[in-house]
Amino acid sequence: MAQAREALHAGAYRQLAAALPQQLAIAEALAQGGEVPQGLSTLYAVAARVAIKTGDDRLLGVAADRAVQAARDGGHALALAEAYRMVSSGYRRAGRYDRAVEVAVRAAGELASDRSAPPSARASAQGQLLATAAYTAAKGEDGQGARDLLAQAAASANRTTEERTSLDWFGPRQVALHEVSVLQVLGDPPGAITAARRVETPGMPPERAARLGLDVARAFADWGRPENCYKALLAVERAAPQEARRSSVHSLTKRLLHHEHRLDGVRDFARRTGAVAS
Repeated sequence: MAQAREALHAGAYRQLAAALPQQLAIAEALAQGGEVPQGLSTLYAVAARVAIKTGDDRLLGVAADRAVQAARDGGHALALAEAYRMVSSGYRRAGRYDRAVEVAVRAAGELASDRSAPPSARASAQGQLLATAAYTAAKGEDGQGARDLLAQAAASANRTTEERTSLDWFGPRQVALHEVSVLQVLGDPPGAITAARRVETPGMPPERAARLGLDVARAFADWGRPENCYKALLAVERAAPQEARRSSVHSLTKRLLHHEHRLDGVRDFARRTGAVAS
């Protein structure tokens, strides 16, 4: 479980995808003994995260469902919260935004009454669910709902520092990261850039740093600032090279290639990251 977490946070998705089948087989074998380890649900949640990164929505659905089942079987509250977050992500990617928000908010509410985990860890997991719901509401063009949910996530973050959830950490910095995403999706590029400048980046896992860079690149692209967009994409590649090979980065890169003002180095970047054929 620790190895899978480390690889995920480092943005090493190819290596993670290669290692997960054996890791899951070991965890499944341990579960046959009767006591389901928390690691089984967490590993399936990692598999769901990898599926999101690679755009495999079928695998996301299967992995999220198995993460929920393993967490329920083992009675692991924090793992169940993360599993439901992956279920919510699946609904979001299918365009079912209302259902995705409902799943995340309900899971956060159920966690509030659970006493099997320390209060600070519960607050972190609740905050992460609410922040995910805020981003989803923004994707569904519910600006007020997104802001309200983000405020609730911030309230959860204020009850903790950066505490470990089942898979990640959550605290004020993660709220700030989600604020950037929400503002970008809601069509407020200047607001998203201003929010991004407030994020404390030292010590941030490469995967999160790359996600921040991608949101910044999108905001600059929407703002009509291609040079800044390209600089942000280069920052994504520096933080986590495999993140730069995702389809979302490819889409932005192709926009830059067809911009009326040619940018030095963009075509090499496109070839390097797989946006165009070498």
